[in-house]
Amino acid sequence: MTVHGLFAKISPDSDSPREKPRIAIIGRGFSGIMMAIALMKSVRTAFHVHLFDPQPTISGGQVMAAAQSGEILNSRVRDLSVAAGQPEDFNDWLCANQDFRSAVSAAIPGFQQIFVPKSIFSDYVYQRFSEALTRRPDISMQLSCQAVLGLRKLPSGRFLVLQEEGSIECDVAVLATGFGIRALEMEVADDERPLVRARRLVVPRHAVLLGSGVRVVDRLLQMRDNGYAGEISAPDLKAPVIQNLFAGGLAQPDELGLGLAVSPAGEVLSDSHPTANLYAIGPLGLGSLPDIDLVPEIVTQTYAAARLIATRRRVTQKSA
Repeated sequence: MTVHGLFAKISPDSDSPREKPRIAIIGRGFSGIMMAIALMKSVRTAFHVHLFDPQPTISGGQVMAAAQSGEILNSRVRDLSVAAGQPEDFNDWLCANQDFRSAVSAAIPGFQQIFVPKSIFSDYVYQRFSEALTRRPDISMQLSCQAVLGLRKLPSGRFLVLQEEGSIECDVAVLATGFGIRALEMEVADDERPLVRARRLVVPRHAVLLGSGVRVVDRLLQMRDNGYAGEISAPDLKAPVIQNLFAGGLAQPDELGLGLAVSPAGEVLSDSHPTANLYAIGPLGLGSLPDIDLVPEIVTQTYAAARLIATRRRVTQKSA
């Protein structure tokens, strides 16, 4: 048996993605893109990243990029840097953005205390992602627009990402699928919509309903009748990928049933022990880490996971 670092030095001739350690990131929302940024900044040797998401585009986060212009993030600029050790990075980016400076001139010389639209933050994240990739010519990246149906661990310790049209092997798998929950929305006729006395200046926060069945639907109707206009979601641990992990003994649900049990660094837990080289980043771990749906916590977690991925060892069978 020979022990190799997962990111042991690769010879200069090893340009093929097949000869580099392969990392699968399932989900190209903010958590997934942030994970890619953290890896590119933390792992010093060559690797291959495969980004999975049914959406055909890549941005600074699918939900944030598609947000309406009036949707505001609930964290201040001072808390939204995606650069480790550089808390003023987002503020500096805004200060260098002439269009934004013209639109929000009252905040000059700095924007640390203001709240910004999701779309602006998405532009910032995507630019930092693009810059990080440009600086790493040794990294190869691949996109897949097929839905991921499951994840299987092979006897070799690698993972098999299952899709409708084939499967892909990887050394590390990172789940970054958001809440792992479904949106609870109902079609309501215009004449049945509640009257709202005044339009909110701040977009309501995202609400997560715990439970299932009639009680959840009843609570949803009450919130809408009372004029709540924000997004409402409920846990859905029956998603194929999640169920596949449970069935394979690779993961366990958290105590609240919101998602997966994880460590602060995003390690997926099974029987209270980390599953080697399997991570769940962001809101999937909300039941274990109550604030992990907030941008600052996601950024911290991705860098912690990237450091683990960069330093962990794996045992490989010595070739004959």
